[in-house]
Amino acid sequence: MSQISSPPDQTPMSQTFNQVAQVDKLYRRNFVYSMGNALFYAFGESLVDTRVVMTAFLSQLTSSNTLIALLAPMRQTGWFLPQFFAAPFIEQYRVKIVFYKRNAFIRLVAWLIMVIGAFLLHDPSLILGLFFLCIVFISLSDGLSGLPWMIVTSKTIPSNKRGMLFAMRNGFGTLMGILGSGIVVLVLTGQIGQGLLIYPRNYALLFAIATVFFALSYWSYGLTIEPPDDNPIPQFDLREQLTRGLEIIRTQNHYRQFLIGRLSIAIGIAAIPFITVYAKRVLNISDGFLGAMVSVTIASNFVSNFIFGRISATKGNPFNLILSGIAGVIMCSIGIMIVLPLGISQMLVPVFFVLSGLTNTAIQVSGGPMVMEIAPPAERSTWFGLTNTLIGIIMIATSVIGIIIDVFGYATMFGVCGVAFAFSITQMLPLARRRA
Repeated sequence: MSQISSPPDQTPMSQTFNQVAQVDKLYRRNFVYSMGNALFYAFGESLVDTRVVMTAFLSQLTSSNTLIALLAPMRQTGWFLPQFFAAPFIEQYRVKIVFYKRNAFIRLVAWLIMVIGAFLLHDPSLILGLFFLCIVFISLSDGLSGLPWMIVTSKTIPSNKRGMLFAMRNGFGTLMGILGSGIVVLVLTGQIGQGLLIYPRNYALLFAIATVFFALSYWSYGLTIEPPDDNPIPQFDLREQLTRGLEIIRTQNHYRQFLIGRLSIAIGIAAIPFITVYAKRVLNISDGFLGAMVSVTIASNFVSNFIFGRISATKGNPFNLILSGIAGVIMCSIGIMIVLPLGISQMLVPVFFVLSGLTNTAIQVSGGPMVMEIAPPAERSTWFGLTNTLIGIIMIATSVIGIIIDVFGYATMFGVCGVAFAFSITQMLPLARRRA
């Protein structure tokens, strides 16, 4: 088996020259398509926000904290989980955009089925079962689209333009998300539909509007013109791919330290959706107030995106991940204060959502680039796939958070997640010192 550490780039000179020429020629067009993909997707995603909208929808279908605890991991792990295993299969083909298009179709069909079910079904058990079935297909298709999306983006956007692209996608995507959160408030407070759209049809309307914008998002990126690979990488079998992954973890100390810290953050983040559950069930907070919390979270993301972007450029990505851990520790402390009988619970809920926005944004800004810093250039797809698949496994495992709540209560759950955030800081500190 070949060595994992920093192999030289074996790409033929003619292939490199041809691809660079094609990328430069089509760059502006592909840049616009990528921006359209981001803006439409951000608007749609804000209408079905997992931490608020979907959690509120689910909390009125079931009293099971374990089922509710599965929602966020399922939506996120579907994107993360398949990538390491899908990488060898996708990389052997000359053009990768076709895999994105195929999985986009599956996602749209699943969203449409969810919309129809929420509009027409009356039995909560049927709606619940159909909802989770659709989430499985949507999430797995997201993951199978994610890897070709990353590969196609790296092929079609020059390296010196990618930073600008991601900054603009995040920044303007957040603005679209703020607009979408306004629609959430109008629908859930009855201002759209004149009060005729009672549960679950008010949520079904949000799902329907989101589906339209997801379709536009997939269509926009599907227009991307991808230069074909002259010499695609031969496919590895599953056993060899697993051996490569284990070898990376065993031999690459800095990557292993980053991975442990990143997985600890994934455990801590599992606490976020349950502030919505507690607010609905215990504090009796209205859907309109929770809709406003979507705006609070998105606004926090928008402002902090530029701050963390600047920190990444000046202090480095490990520093941002340390800040994510610190924000997570404070967030979980606020969560404990909310569930204790202190008389200030409702006032602290917006603070919790602001901190959740900071925690997530720091990861979005620096999680991927941190892998790029550590990984050998020729093996980045494997390292990305390995990282994301392990994050997916951890997110599935965090469904036990619901059991912790049922047995020990909300305060214990927030305490466990706070410890996970604190541990992540201890793993990122040496990486930050090494960069300094």
